[in-house]
Amino acid sequence: DCDGTIVLYSWSFGENLPTTSGSIIDYTFPNSGIYTVQLTVIDNSGNIYNVNGYYHTVTKTTPLGVSTIIGIGG
Repeated sequence: DCDGTIVLYSWSFGENLPTTSGSIIDYTFPNSGIYTVQLTVIDNSGNIYNVNGYYHTVTKTTPLGVSTIIGIGG
């Protein structure tokens, strides 16, 4: 945000999955597959910015779930 401060980062990982907040996050998907990841950012002026349409394909399973997202890409 060139004119202020980011006050909220909100991450959404698809339908019926929990959201999380933070500029750097670690998230574990419940199943393998392709997920739409959305990032919503709100600045100190109340402006809302969305990054939509990024997909992350999850294929590596672990005993506690599926691989964590390290980054997003389109």
